[in-house]
Amino acid sequence: MAKTYQWQNYQIEPTGKDSGHCNCCQTKTQKIWGFIHQEEITIAAYFVGWTIDSPDHGATFDLILGSWGEGTSSTDRAHAALNFGSASV
Repeated sequence: MAKTYQWQNYQIEPTGKDSGHCNCCQTKTQKIWGFIHQEEITIAAYFVGWTIDSPDHGATFDLILGSWGEGTSSTDRAHAALNFGSASV
């Protein structure tokens, strides 16, 4: 049987934010990042970016999942990149 996870066991730790401007339209952009912990163990890092008031630009989500801390390296983690936005048909 698959293991069930409870959302109450996860904590999000924001660690940074930055703003700038879109290269194509100069609209303000925002980026945030941080870590996700399961109880006391870091299990992921996240990076999210979007262009403010420009939903046509979409948003980017980068998740880095795996083991963190002393005795680990980047080979202990996997990266998932998601681009969220509307698709023209």
